[in-house]
Amino acid sequence: MTRAVWITGFSGILFITHDLRVASQICDRVLVMQRGEIVEQGSVQSVFMNPQHAYTKTLLAAAPGRGFQFGHSVATPSLNAFIDEQVTH
Repeated sequence: MTRAVWITGFSGILFITHDLRVASQICDRVLVMQRGEIVEQGSVQSVFMNPQHAYTKTLLAAAPGRGFQFGHSVATPSLNAFIDEQVTH
């Protein structure tokens, strides 16, 4: 962990994936890219529950597992506590 992260207590992870279900479960914010350009960005809830760009809508419609509730975090309090503990040590 870098000294700046240790002092401020803030950290972040860049998570690159094609699996929208995983992204909707573990990310706070998402960026949707098409051909190397950002076409939409925002909170998971705003992007996945109310997509504005046609490409984002196409990606969500094509995701396997119909009926999956995108934008609803499944992180448990114990997982969040574990992550907080790792950041502070």
